[in-house]
Amino acid sequence: MSHNSSHVHGDVEVSRRRAGTLNGSTGSMGSSITDFFITEVFWFITHNPIMAYRFLRYCQSRNFGEATEFLQKVNSYNRLLDDVTQPLSNLHTSYTSSGAPQQIDMSSQLTHRVSADIRNATQSIIPGLGSIFAMAQEDVERTLFSDIYPRFAKHQMTTSATQALANNQDKFHGLGDCFV
Repeated sequence: MSHNSSHVHGDVEVSRRRAGTLNGSTGSMGSSITDFFITEVFWFITHNPIMAYRFLRYCQSRNFGEATEFLQKVNSYNRLLDDVTQPLSNLHTSYTSSGAPQQIDMSSQLTHRVSADIRNATQSIIPGLGSIFAMAQEDVERTLFSDIYPRFAKHQMTTSATQALANNQDKFHGLGDCFV
């Protein structure tokens, strides 16, 4: 998956100019053009289940599938870490803290020890586990964003335009025929 970053960056810039995707730009009809080549849209696509699936399928067809699968697994891993924190906190608040409404019978020394362990887990251990893949995730996202995502966005726009124009060939007088 090696790529020439200056070449890719140039392709992204050319794509942006061709598509007229500067923020706030408008088309000839006065309607606002959405900038599909910004990181916020990329983030949405990689976190929306339907679009993430389409992006995964597109990436798989172009030998980038392992990168998108990696991101999905990392996101799943991070969600699991988030899901651990809440029950841990609930257990502590309900049963093991010194002011718990349903406090179990433990020595005050053990209560303080459990509180310290939970504090350590929620402030250090779990956040540390969450950062294990952070640099790899950022690198993969940067590669996908600069290399395959612009092609995916163009593919999606072309596919949508083809479908829309194919259904209204008469209305677009010849333009619809170009996309069939």
